[in-house]
Amino acid sequence: MEPKPFFHQADDGVWIGHHHPYRDLLKLKCHITPPYAVINAGPGCVGIDLDQVALDYHELETSDSQRELN
Repeated sequence: MEPKPFFHQADDGVWIGHHHPYRDLLKLKCHITPPYAVINAGPGCVGIDLDQVALDYHELETSDSQRELN
C-alpha cells in the first residue's frame, strides 16, 4: 500500500502534490538545530532495526552490491 500524497499551496496559489517517495519536497525550515533533532529522535529509535528501515523505504536506491556488504 503506497502512502497517500500530500499537497501544499505555492505562493502563487497553485496547489502542488507530492507523491511517495517524496523526492520533490521543498527544503525544510526548522526552528531547532539538527543535533537537537537527532537527540530528540533517539529515544523513539530504541529497538528499531535502522538498516531494515533504510531498506524498506529506500530499497530502490540500494544496489545488490551494497546489500552484500552488510
